[in-house]
Amino acid sequence: MIPSVTIVVDKTPPTGSIKINNDASYTTSTSVTLGLSATDTGDAGIDKLMFSLDNLNWLAPLPYTTNASTTLSSTNGIKYAYVKFSDKAGNWSQVYSDSIILDNTKPVISGISDSPDPFYPNKGQASKINYTATDNLAGSLSVSVSIYTSGGGLVRTLGPYSKAQGASYITWDGKNSSGAVVGNATYKYNIKAVDAAGNTVTSVSYSVTKK
Repeated sequence: MIPSVTIVVDKTPPTGSIKINNDASYTTSTSVTLGLSATDTGDAGIDKLMFSLDNLNWLAPLPYTTNASTTLSSTNGIKYAYVKFSDKAGNWSQVYSDSIILDNTKPVISGISDSPDPFYPNKGQASKINYTATDNLAGSLSVSVSIYTSGGGLVRTLGPYSKAQGASYITWDGKNSSGAVVGNATYKYNIKAVDAAGNTVTSVSYSVTKK
C-alpha cells in the first residue's frame, strides 16, 4: 500500500510593514534603524525579506528579522526605505515603504539688532529684538531669546516661540523671569533657533541697555 502524502498549497503572499526610526518624521543622521513586521495567513510561515532604498535596486534576500539598519544617502531631504517579504512557499509580498526627512544642517540666524536702545520701560517702551532665521528645509523654527546680566547671570528667556522662516522679532519688556523690572544696566542677549529635526544654532551675544 502506498502511503498517502499531504501537500499544502500556499498561494497567499505575506503582509507586512516597515518603520524608519520608530516612525519618526526627521533624522539628523544617515544611519537609521528599520522596524519590520510580517505575517503569513498561509501555513508556510515567514522566510526572507529584501531591502531597497529606491524601489529599483534590491539587495539580495536575507533571513527574516524584525530589526535592521541601513545608511541613507547624505543629501538632505526626504528619504525612503522599501521592503518585501517572502514565505517558505516562495510567495513574495507587495512592496512596503516608509519615509523620513534627513536634515543635519543647522538653521542660520542673521540681521540681529534691537530698537530702541536704550529703552525706557517706565515710559512704556520695550526693546524689539530683530533677527532673520532661515533653514535649509521649509518649515517653522522654534526661536528663543535669552537675556543675561553683564556677568553672565540669566535674567529671562523669552520663548521658545514657533516662528516662520525669515525676518521677525521678539520683544523684551525689561522684566526678569519673576515679572519684576530689572535695574538700569546694559544686558547681553543671544538668540537660539531649533529646526524640526532638532538642529540648533545659538547666536553670539549682543547687548541692549535698559534705562
